[in-house]
Amino acid sequence: MKGFFSYKITGLNLDFLIEKLKKGGIPLYLLKKEDKKTLIITTSAKTEKKLFAITKGLCYNIIKIGESGVFNLKEFFVKRLSLIIFASLFLFSTFLFRNFVVKIEVFGTGYSKREEIKRVLEENGVKEFSFFTADTKTIETKILKTGDFSFCSVEKKGNRLKINALLTKKEVVKEKSYALFSNTDGKIISLKVFKGTAVKKVGDFVNKGEEIVLGYELINEEKKEVFVLAEVKIETENKAEFIFTKEVEEELILEILKEEFAEDLVIERINFTKTDDKYEYTVEFKSYFTLSVGG
Repeated sequence: MKGFFSYKITGLNLDFLIEKLKKGGIPLYLLKKEDKKTLIITTSAKTEKKLFAITKGLCYNIIKIGESGVFNLKEFFVKRLSLIIFASLFLFSTFLFRNFVVKIEVFGTGYSKREEIKRVLEENGVKEFSFFTADTKTIETKILKTGDFSFCSVEKKGNRLKINALLTKKEVVKEKSYALFSNTDGKIISLKVFKGTAVKKVGDFVNKGEEIVLGYELINEEKKEVFVLAEVKIETENKAEFIFTKEVEEELILEILKEEFAEDLVIERINFTKTDDKYEYTVEFKSYFTLSVGG
């Protein structure tokens, strides 16, 4: 053992004790009297047993108050084993937590196609309660390649994977067609059919690309092909997240939503969280799309 121990000794007649230690071969590298009854000494760690043997039977209270120098590696680990284990477990658990996905959240108009997004994620080995090793840019590219989205960003924040996706906006052109198809996922809340036959009804949920009205009519129990003349209104559920440097009014959030998502929308719920100097808003809202053909 190569090192030094420091002791705090209290008792009477400290000069007598100092001389006794010197005569007993105890090297005193640091000697300091704090008061008449208190002495601080630093000596070789190898003389610890000898020091206590010399002072045995004397009226002194000796307390070890410090260690320095190089000690036997085995003794070092034995004394600090619990601390090393705790630190190792802490670092390991921190690493696991930072690379673990507990929740996947989808924001924007792409929220209505969250199952499609999750399918793409699973194909790339990403799902809830799993380790995240994928590249976010690669995932963004693959989600965009589905053709359903005009924008996508993937961000890992703590143990949450946050995806902001916007559905591709398509202009509805009033032209002759033999069918009316949905251009988004959502619920039909209004349906007007002037020509053609509806295969869906109000209250039905439709997926993007699904037929709502077909171009035929039954005349004398015979199908007659016709151009569709119809209009449908579809309601979609969405979620968006905004971060501001100050608290804002609901009117501002509504204005941003209308600019980014759709003119026709209704805010259902706003959750607000303040972290440090940031204000985070999670907004759930419904947007409405009107599709029509013919006329």
